Amino acid sequence: MNLGSYELLDYGDSAILIEFSKVVTDEAWSKVHWLAKALSREEIPGVTTIYPTYTTILMSFNCLSTDRDSLKKYITDYIGRADYPAEGAAAGARYRFPVVFGGEWGPDLPFVAEHLGVSEETVIQTFCADFRKILTFATFG
Repeated sequence: MNLGSYELLDYGDSAILIEFSKVVTDEAWSKVHWLAKALSREEIPGVTTIYPTYTTILMSFNCLSTDRDSLKKYITDYIGRADYPAEGAAAGARYRFPVVFGGEWGPDLPFVAEHLGVSEETVIQTFCADFRKILTFATFG
């Protein structure tokens, strides 16, 4: 399966941005992290760092070792022959974060709940649900 559409953008004098989407989606995240891992294994001459984000990959390079056009051609060719799995990127590592609310560890919980006009339980559930979403996007294998 191919990686679909993307855009290569110049990013300063020594970096290229590979953009899969302008909005955060599970599909874009999966493509970005799969490709970043695959490109990292390639040990591309001149590439100094590969930074995956939610929807893009920033690749910085040493201008004395390679040039922008050569690197863009390499990326385009690589993506063209990449064998992206139909199920997307493998799930990342799972972590557990123990959290304590209220009392000695969170004396502001009653204030936050009152200020928002909701129960303390609603504040806790909302925080945990949103935090889970953030970690789902941020954790990659």
